[in-house]
Amino acid sequence: ETYFTDSPAVLNETLAENSTHFQLKAFLDTNDTSRTPVLEEVNISYEDINDPPVNLTILSPTENQFTNITNVTIDIGNATDIEDDAVKYYLEVWNDSDLTNLGYVNASISETASPTTDTTTDLEEGDYYLRVLSTDDNSNSTFSSMVNFTVDTTLPTAFNITSPKANDVINFSGN
Repeated sequence: ETYFTDSPAVLNETLAENSTHFQLKAFLDTNDTSRTPVLEEVNISYEDINDPPVNLTILSPTENQFTNITNVTIDIGNATDIEDDAVKYYLEVWNDSDLTNLGYVNASISETASPTTDTTTDLEEGDYYLRVLSTDDNSNSTFSSMVNFTVDTTLPTAFNITSPKANDVINFSGN
C-alpha cells in the first residue's frame, strides 16, 4: 500500500502465529526531478498479544459450606492458558461481602496438578467470602465468582430430652 500524507500511516496487520520477524519496505519515488524524496521518520510499534488464563473455578469450599476447621483448604480448578504459560493464582478471603476487611491473602500460588491447593492461616469464626484470580505473568484473568463459606467451631449447647420418656409409645398421623 502507498501513502502520501503528512500524518502517520497506520497498518493494522496480524502476524502469523510463531512469526519471529516482519519486513518493512519503503520506496521513495517522485515525478518532480527538482526534488529528492527523503524518508524523514519511520516508527514501528507492536503489541504482543497474550490471552489471560481462562476457566478458573473454585472447587472447595463450596457455596454456603460450613466447616469447623480454622485452617481452610482451598481447592482451585486449574485455569487454561492458551499459550501454555506457567499459571499462578492470587487468592483473597474477605471477612465481609463488601470486600473491605481482608482476612487472608496469598498473592503467589504456583499451579500444581489440578486441583491447586492453598490452606489459610487460622480464621476466626464467621462468614467468609473467597475469590481467586489467575495470571500467566503477562495478563490476568478476571476474578472467579465469589464463594461464601462459614467457619463455626462452637459446639452445640448440651441439652436433655425430657419428653417422651423412656419406653413411651409415640403415634404419628398425617396426610
